[in-house]
Amino acid sequence: MEDNVTIKLFLKNSDNYKKMNFIEVCAGAGGMSTGFEKAGMNAKLLVEIDKVCCETLSANHRKATIIQEDITTLDLGNPIFDVLIGGVPCQSFSQAGKRGGLGDSRGNLILTFIDIVFKLLPKVFVIENVVGLTTHNGGETLKFILEKLNAGKKYKVYNKILNANDYGVAQKRKRLFIVGVRADINREYEFPVPHNYKPVLRDVLQDVPNSEGVVYNEEKRKIMDLVPPGGCWVDLPEDIQKLYMKKSFLSGGGK
Repeated sequence: MEDNVTIKLFLKNSDNYKKMNFIEVCAGAGGMSTGFEKAGMNAKLLVEIDKVCCETLSANHRKATIIQEDITTLDLGNPIFDVLIGGVPCQSFSQAGKRGGLGDSRGNLILTFIDIVFKLLPKVFVIENVVGLTTHNGGETLKFILEKLNAGKKYKVYNKILNANDYGVAQKRKRLFIVGVRADINREYEFPVPHNYKPVLRDVLQDVPNSEGVVYNEEKRKIMDLVPPGGCWVDLPEDIQKLYMKKSFLSGGGK
């Protein structure tokens, strides 16, 4: 998202957003935290369980404290900060997975995130997850999560599916965003307005070095010739799909 769009993602008419500090859990390699910093906020603390991701976070967020830990055992104490964010693991709700939901340990992490929200009571929280969360268990899972976030009416909670392609990214990537503004703050949240222009790959592939690309052998070249422009593996004859995918052909989802 562009900087001004990201800023508006938080507090409407707020004049002090650039002074805000944020904490991110399940930070991954730092995609969300990088966006928040580009919006003018300060990364105070980033938590991630994966060692290699923590090394990446340390390289790109030198002023932030990086903690390598499982958030289910995390004790943050009483930090002074403004915004809590988290792209909690989404495999349990993904359309391409088994969709174990809250019965999966990874799905349960969203409940851990909610526990952290009510313990630390940040001014704003942001949860990012896959679109599959909206349809999991007939929508009951999302309803349950929203009910927990609305408990005690401590937060004004908003949710919406956003597509990255609507905000300057040359990729159709939809994600669910759940945003909460603490009830004692006299500010309303507004989702960013989609841009009129939707970039495509050729718009962002600039100054790319010349390359001959991959040279396929004759057998694979004939198979690739069966895929029409803009097509993919679903356009191939079923026997060829099975040949290449083997057991994955029966896995369902995005394979």
